[in-house]
Amino acid sequence: MSVDFFGPLPSRGRAFGQLSCLLVFQGFQSLRSSLVRIALFATYATVLRALQHSVDPTQTAKAELAKLRQTRPFQLETINIQEMGQERWKKKYVYWIPALHLEGKEIAKGRWDAQTVAPALDAWQRENEEK
Repeated sequence: MSVDFFGPLPSRGRAFGQLSCLLVFQGFQSLRSSLVRIALFATYATVLRALQHSVDPTQTAKAELAKLRQTRPFQLETINIQEMGQERWKKKYVYWIPALHLEGKEIAKGRWDAQTVAPALDAWQRENEEK
């Protein structure tokens, strides 16, 4: 299981630009279960702002997902939403980061924690046990 929380770093020419990423969380409830897919949309602050402030939303989201990972294994993939083809997600979440999707449905945006996300994961698990 690999976890990659961060997208590519900005190039030297964009060192103070804004870097956004989409984090995709894939986990299994059991060996025979179907795949759960969670997407975390996050925007990194500018490099300068990140140096001035000790906490950014992506770091907080990473810590909260780490709490969930202790009881629910998952794989996390990072996609830069500033890249071409990601305009839909940038437009939707540029002011609401981090945002979290479970199987294509939004389950959290703005400020959230593991306690906010866990009930949605539990509901997904119950639905898939019934199938």
